[in-house]
Amino acid sequence: MSGLVRGLLEQGGVCAPGEEGATVRVNLGTLAVNDRASLTLYVGVTRTSAAALNAIGGIDPALYALAEPTNPGGAVGTFAISGLTHSTPTTTAASGPEPS
Repeated sequence: MSGLVRGLLEQGGVCAPGEEGATVRVNLGTLAVNDRASLTLYVGVTRTSAAALNAIGGIDPALYALAEPTNPGGAVGTFAISGLTHSTPTTTAASGPEPS
């Protein structure tokens, strides 16, 4: 897995018949009630690693992963995240909590 940020992305096992798929888990940490996490997720497939890296470079991701084939001629899977934010809303005694 390329461009890996330890603890945020975790590559899982193969998930498709013929071992032609993979899982990726995104760990956003513990979110309390009303906490928010947001991100833009990009997923794609190309014919070469060079094409995948070119596409990823166009979005300037915070992190990315490539699923490269073990056999020549296979597709290269891409997974990228950009714009990752994690926020906790603030409230004041005058305004009270946000309605749910």
